[in-house]
Amino acid sequence: MNNNLYIPGLNGIRFFAAFFVIVSHIEHFREMHNLPHIHNYIGSFAELGVEIFFTLSGFLITFLLLKEHETSRTISIRNFYIRRILRIWPLYFIVFILGILIIPYFFSQYSVEHSFSISILFIFFLPQLAKVLFTLNYAIAVLWSIGVEENFYILFPWFFKKTRTQLLQALIYACVGFLLLKFGISYLAFQNIPFQHFFNIGFQFLLHLKFECMLVGAIGAFLAFSNNGIILFFHKTHIFFVALVVVIFLQFFPVHDITNSIHLDPIFATVFTPFIHSLFTSIIIVYATQENKIKIFLEHRILYYLGKISYGLYVFHPVLLLLLYSLPSHSISNNWIVQYIGIIGATILISTFSYNYFEKWFLKRKTAFSVILSGDSARK
Repeated sequence: MNNNLYIPGLNGIRFFAAFFVIVSHIEHFREMHNLPHIHNYIGSFAELGVEIFFTLSGFLITFLLLKEHETSRTISIRNFYIRRILRIWPLYFIVFILGILIIPYFFSQYSVEHSFSISILFIFFLPQLAKVLFTLNYAIAVLWSIGVEENFYILFPWFFKKTRTQLLQALIYACVGFLLLKFGISYLAFQNIPFQHFFNIGFQFLLHLKFECMLVGAIGAFLAFSNNGIILFFHKTHIFFVALVVVIFLQFFPVHDITNSIHLDPIFATVFTPFIHSLFTSIIIVYATQENKIKIFLEHRILYYLGKISYGLYVFHPVLLLLLYSLPSHSISNNWIVQYIGIIGATILISTFSYNYFEKWFLKRKTAFSVILSGDSARK
């Protein structure tokens, strides 16, 4: 049995997810520094990019576990954890040390209050809770989504192992249950009741958690892996374009605006927007992995490479934005094109260096704990 698993198109999608986040953050910085900007129009692209990453994570992790179970009739939770540690921890902690210690040392305006409490939360992979409770500088604030993925990875292999024989039903129940939990806590957060402050913190924490995106990706992976009849519906080109149009449409006409126009409680939009994004993103992912022109486009060597270094693109660009805007204002070009080329170009260079001379050392060691080789190793 072939123990290699390469799913085409995913790196290309990863790049676009990172690109959406970077563009949104650049425009946010331009807005904060009173420069011409379009952040009002594309501010939601950052959230979309993160939700694409979450959906991709759920899809790929589930597909890999299904393949491992098919090959060895079981899964190794220990090895799963080691693989995740080798992929995520090194860059996560490098950027955290940069943001909490090194950058504030040289640029006092980016010093962080309550740094000890924040450090404890980051060490235990609860940066999303730190983001809710404290004010973080831009360099470390972006790590909240890495914490969410780690939280999901801690739980998911156990969930997979316990529910393997009825995985699809369990995933659907888990997704619905999580959405109901978010809705219930969000409702209580806006009621005048005892302990409302704690419900509000819980509400903000659950808003960041976004497990529903990864669960939707996991459902897509199960359908694709099992070649379920439903999946054939999502292989149709017109369904792909409908999903793509819906995702783009919702960036300019958000769910909040739609629910307001029909006088629905805003809580509905707040709770269900990530789920809706991930649902249509999952359709796009499933289609993009098939033999079609979209897959060929996403597999282009430039998009493939940029997707391969997308972790670095995602975590390093806020550091560069902070450093750029720490320079004297007269030394910063206000030119939109110059700033974009400078930030994106520098981010690609640093991410390339990081991938080749730092991350790759850890990635090579993942193979010792892998039944299934995936990604770049499988492609080669």
